Amino acid sequence: MSQSLPDGAFQLRRSVPNHVAPTRQWLRINEDILAGKIDADSLVGAEAFDPEIVYVADDLPQYGKTAEFRMQARAHHNFVTRFRTDQFPVATRWILHNADQRVAAYVLPGTSRPEGRLAAEAAGTLIHLDAGATRTFSVTTGLLAQGEAFDRKAQ
Repeated sequence: MSQSLPDGAFQLRRSVPNHVAPTRQWLRINEDILAGKIDADSLVGAEAFDPEIVYVADDLPQYGKTAEFRMQARAHHNFVTRFRTDQFPVATRWILHNADQRVAAYVLPGTSRPEGRLAAEAAGTLIHLDAGATRTFSVTTGLLAQGEAFDRKAQ
């Protein structure tokens, strides 16, 4: 994985949602992440991420006007996602590997952390729209073949 954010921008989610039943192995993985033994910007060791491991990067505008993320697939393709940080000031990375699911959500752009409405409201990141009001957000995402350039002017 690669990204326009600096190393260390993604931090481990510290809350444990109700749907996650921590195991000893999961708690050890969390300790290893916090100790810097597991890199948030790599999928090395992700086969052990059951239940899910979630990282969050906050205050993305401090890193520039746009954020770009890439993840190389085995077939020599690159997944790419780009968005404006003023529209999406938070990014989530959600990784899970078990018998039923293999998830490598290398970036999920967000207006707030993925901890629910009450947490967003408390953090001041919940967006309220009046009845009939609209708001537009733009995300560019897709798959590039090996050697294919991403057209930065197309945004």
